[in-house]
Amino acid sequence: MLGEADQWCHDRQVLEQLESGTYSSALTLCAVETLLSRLLRDDGEVVVDADSKHVFVDQTMLRLALEEGLSNAHKYQDPQTPLVMLAGLSEAPSRNCLHVQLCNTNRAGLPRLSSEECTRVFEAGYKAHTLSAMSDGVGLNTVAQAVRAAAGKAWLSSREDPAGKVQTTFHVLMPAATTSLNADAVAGHAPTGAASSSSAPASITGEAAAVSPPICVGVDDDGFNAEIMESVIFDKLGADMSRSCYVGQTFEEQECFLDLALGRLDKALQPVPKNEQRPADLVLLDQNLHGDVLGSDLAQQLKERGFRGVTCIVTGSSAAHIASLRTRPGVDLAFEKGGNMVELASVLHREVLRRRQEIAHKAEPDGIIIS
Repeated sequence: MLGEADQWCHDRQVLEQLESGTYSSALTLCAVETLLSRLLRDDGEVVVDADSKHVFVDQTMLRLALEEGLSNAHKYQDPQTPLVMLAGLSEAPSRNCLHVQLCNTNRAGLPRLSSEECTRVFEAGYKAHTLSAMSDGVGLNTVAQAVRAAAGKAWLSSREDPAGKVQTTFHVLMPAATTSLNADAVAGHAPTGAASSSSAPASITGEAAAVSPPICVGVDDDGFNAEIMESVIFDKLGADMSRSCYVGQTFEEQECFLDLALGRLDKALQPVPKNEQRPADLVLLDQNLHGDVLGSDLAQQLKERGFRGVTCIVTGSSAAHIASLRTRPGVDLAFEKGGNMVELASVLHREVLRRRQEIAHKAEPDGIIIS
């Protein structure tokens, strides 16, 4: 419930920014198959290309566009035919894009849209002379505005299949990156026919590596708070849930936390073979744990053991104390419990990407900058 409320507030802010022209697009790591499955639920099939399961894309605009497309597809679909969502990388001029298609079989009596109607339904206030298979134009106008803000494109196509059934497909094309190192750079280039993004291109450092979802681990002796953080923050970061978890409700879990964060133990707190060990990208630490254990002390111990990921303290302390925690050795970030979860997730995601880029750059011989 808390996650839904935060999402609603975030969406309202985004819509206001779209209306005022102040929205700034940002690419974040997206578990594409997970996102599409969550949106579609049990009303159809999701098919995602193997190379597109985890990409960097403006998730906010992608989700808003697909939610509107699904809302209208549900109104006009043939109840006997499930929806299908397809996703894959598509090469647009100068860089990659994520192409998502929502395929809908119209219910009986809905005619095929003409090419002109497929274009005009995205205009504010336009309504086709026949009942549209996707929208009356008002909602899709907002979609068009949203994807343009992310330097993307949205369009409809309509055809009649050999059986005489009308197929309407809603397309969304969004700038995408397949590595954490070029995500910011991609956002600065618009596809043909799209407006430029407000995000400026960034330098690319380090050798490009395959995208992998981040491993996030947390420690908190409050099970309710841990559950909220895991369900909201881990979800928004697209965390690798086969390795990500929250622990800390028992002394045993607290004692194992350092080895868990360093990748030496799995989420079941069992030893991991050395050649399969991968440290966490992000650790979230409650400041005041049972037994007078301090999260800031754990953060310092992690850094002393060579941990290179991001450490973040989450606490119910005063603003002044939180500010002082940010200066402690080993602590990268510190935030108040109960704050805006969407904003916290955004800050954490940017820091994880920045840290990955920093590590890749340091690993590259002679610090060569790739541009």
